[in-house]
Amino acid sequence: MHVRGGVKLYGDCHTKRKWYASNLNVADKKLYGHPTIKPLQIIQNFVVNSSVEGDTVLDCFMGSGTTGVACRNLNRNFIGIEIDPKYFEIAQKRLEEVTLF
Repeated sequence: MHVRGGVKLYGDCHTKRKWYASNLNVADKKLYGHPTIKPLQIIQNFVVNSSVEGDTVLDCFMGSGTTGVACRNLNRNFIGIEIDPKYFEIAQKRLEEVTLF
């Protein structure tokens, strides 16, 4: 961890990148029915780089719940907000399927 401009950065060289390139997430788009779903590994890197275990992460535009899944996988608390009932139900189902450790 080091401080840059007053912001604490966590993670390591494997989670820090200036840019990400990934294939289209077609499988998850079909599975969860969300047009802009993000790859879980990228979101997990963001969570690792910006928090520590036990922290709470807020996602004001939860969509299909990828950030919530990342938080559960990484032992973070999660608060998600989603205005669209369809996507809220998708996110809720995904989060219920994630096994807590």
